[in-house]
Amino acid sequence: MNSNVNHDDFYDVFSEAITATLVQEGISPKAAARATINARHSVYRTFRGQNIYIKKQNDEELLERNLQLFEDHSNGCSVPELARKYELSVQRVYGIIRCASQGDKPC
Repeated sequence: MNSNVNHDDFYDVFSEAITATLVQEGISPKAAARATINARHSVYRTFRGQNIYIKKQNDEELLERNLQLFEDHSNGCSVPELARKYELSVQRVYGIIRCASQGDKPC
C-alpha cells in the first residue's frame, strides 16, 4: 500500500475491514455497519490531530529480520549494505548488531 495514504483512505480501509470481519463472525450487516461507524468515531475522537505510526512488521517478523541481519553481518556484509538491504538507517543496523551480539534478549 502507498505510504502517502490520506486519512480518508485509512478510514475507508479501516471501516471495510471491521465491517467484513463482523459479518464473517455472524453479525448482521446492519449491526456491523453501526459498530463500524461507532469504532470510526471513537478512533477519530481519540486520535484526531495526531500522526499515527503503524509498524511495517509485527514483533515476530522483526525478530526474524534482526536475526537474519545479524547472520548476514556475521557472514561479512557491511553495515551500509545491510542498511540498504533492510531499508534501515546505519544507526539502527549498528543497534541491532550490538543487541544481537550480546545475545541476552530479543532484538
